[in-house]
Amino acid sequence: MSKELKHCLLAAVAVIAATVIYLSSVGGELSLSFEMPSDATGGTITVADDGVVRISSQSCDDGTLTAVFEAVSEGSTASHVNFEPVDNDELSIFNVDLELSVNRFGGVYEKVSGTFSGWHAVVWGLAVFLLVCSFILFRGYSVRRNAEKFSYVTVACSGLGLFLLILGIFAVSFAVKCMNDAGMTMWVLYIRLFTACQRFVVFTSPLVALFCLALIVSNTVLLRREGFAPSNLFAITVAVFMLCAAAFGIWLFRLPIAFSMRNIVCNVYAALFCYFECMMFAVMHCTYSVSRSSADPKTECLLILGCRVRPDGTLYPLIRSRVDRALEFAASQESTGAGACTFVPTGGKGSDECLSEGEAMARYLRQHGVSDDRILIEKQSVNTWENMCMSRALIERQHRGEVKCAFVTSSFHVFRSGMLAAQSGWPIDGMGSRTVWYFWPNAFIREFIGLLGSRIWTHLGVMALITAFFTAISFIV
Repeated sequence: MSKELKHCLLAAVAVIAATVIYLSSVGGELSLSFEMPSDATGGTITVADDGVVRISSQSCDDGTLTAVFEAVSEGSTASHVNFEPVDNDELSIFNVDLELSVNRFGGVYEKVSGTFSGWHAVVWGLAVFLLVCSFILFRGYSVRRNAEKFSYVTVACSGLGLFLLILGIFAVSFAVKCMNDAGMTMWVLYIRLFTACQRFVVFTSPLVALFCLALIVSNTVLLRREGFAPSNLFAITVAVFMLCAAAFGIWLFRLPIAFSMRNIVCNVYAALFCYFECMMFAVMHCTYSVSRSSADPKTECLLILGCRVRPDGTLYPLIRSRVDRALEFAASQESTGAGACTFVPTGGKGSDECLSEGEAMARYLRQHGVSDDRILIEKQSVNTWENMCMSRALIERQHRGEVKCAFVTSSFHVFRSGMLAAQSGWPIDGMGSRTVWYFWPNAFIREFIGLLGSRIWTHLGVMALITAFFTAISFIV
């Protein structure tokens, strides 16, 4: 369990304890306010059984009818709100029937509005909890982005922190309104909470549309310049899916139908879509920030991650930019007097390739003046995980000990590569090579899906909790 989760659990315990203490100190009193119709000259509130609840005070000021109910004994009773004048039939539709009950702890509860003694403390407690958890997660991200920049916990802290911040802002805005608006009740809080994610989805829909448009444009340029391939259609596919998902959600939210199952579907759908947006933003931010980092200027071995080469063994622009970045870094290191580094090109041979990716990069290095004694080729790996594990074993055999290493890959691939290296137990720096603008979106989407897939059970667990929470609120409303 991460320390951020432990701190969030401690925050939950502290908030619950403070709320319970406050509720017990409030006693058995409940204040209810009702906004009077414009034609009303006054109003009265009566209780059917004053042996259960009695009205300790009642006032009618500034168009608001307010009464304070005091618990007498455990039980339940009916109450009625009547606006004057009584001979005005139009005012009768504004009259309200209430259901009051007193629990074994002496608290007064009103069933229709869901309001109970000291309920404001619950509203503020929820708002404080959400904001504190958001702060804990953002602080965790701030600490980890340097010390553990290749940890998936860094992404989780950023994404979940943003998700809780959104809910926290809605909770705080409602808590503030409760202090100024007499008509606020717990039922209204439930309404605001379960529609918070719906509002966020609608509010961010223009940004989603712009993002999807950028994906489509960049992917179209990619197809024109790189040629048709199924992998080059990935960004367009995701963009169309996101547009359809956002449009379906907005259509679903605006259906003029009211029934509990629709509420559940809308709330859960909006919450999961909001979570997806927050995680995408977190991955985008973390990927971009690490892509701009560099390695230690005293690096001894420089690992170059491979990718597809041309059928004749020459390098495509994408893989060539990785080798160029490695050459640039090595030259910069030598110019400072830190010494020459060993290049470790890594990558096996694909079915449509005449030689391994490692050997193809080694040829390019030799063409740029790198001697064979500074090249250590790994040519068996078939994916990034094997790139890291096999290269590490090769380096340790060659140098008979631990050396300072770094890896070079495309900028969009740095974060996931570093995360895989960290999972293998290899503390290695990483840096990104230049990537043409039209390739970035397509590649980023693949990396994002890959990162989600690597923690699929964690995300499914979080999504299950979100589903359970918003389903429960839907039933209350």
